[in-house]
Amino acid sequence: MELTSNRNKYILGIDIIPLNEDTYIDPNIFQLIKEEQLLYETFLSTIKDFAKDKLNKAVGVIKDWKDAAAVFAKILSSGELLNKFLGPLTRRVQTLINQINTILKKLKLNSLVKRIKNFFKTITNLKGWKSLLSLLSLGGILFYITKKLPKDGIKEFINQYLSENFLDDVLSKLTNWKNFYRLVKPYNWRNWNFI
Repeated sequence: MELTSNRNKYILGIDIIPLNEDTYIDPNIFQLIKEEQLLYETFLSTIKDFAKDKLNKAVGVIKDWKDAAAVFAKILSSGELLNKFLGPLTRRVQTLINQINTILKKLKLNSLVKRIKNFFKTITNLKGWKSLLSLLSLGGILFYITKKLPKDGIKEFINQYLSENFLDDVLSKLTNWKNFYRLVKPYNWRNWNFI
């Protein structure tokens, strides 16, 4: 396991003091790093296994779940690439939130506005690969709502897919790629063109 500050911060999402040989690491922090590293490696391994026939090919357009997995394997394998990807993705999801808030306020569904803002706030407090996949999940749902869903189906859809347990559901599915894509599949990977 590579114990560098950048890896811990940008991939695992654990922001701790710079590490060197003279640095004492609290055993609880070290345990957290090991657990997060194991979870990350397991998830990345399942992505690579799922997309093994497409990993070494250039993916210009995502045509299926294997293409998506190949792209995410590349992003998740590089802390620098992952960090560069998060900024624009966060801004894009914020734009979708602004659009959906306008729609929800017109429909007098203000409680749903608050729920979505809380999810976004919690997700932006996450770091690393968990932040990426949580933003993609929320962004995919919001894109579907704003671009594809009839207005009379919004409340029911949000209550079903953005329930109070939404973020816990997403994070609990980050044990393997198939669990994750089954979670987001109802609103279809093609809707991820919001990126």
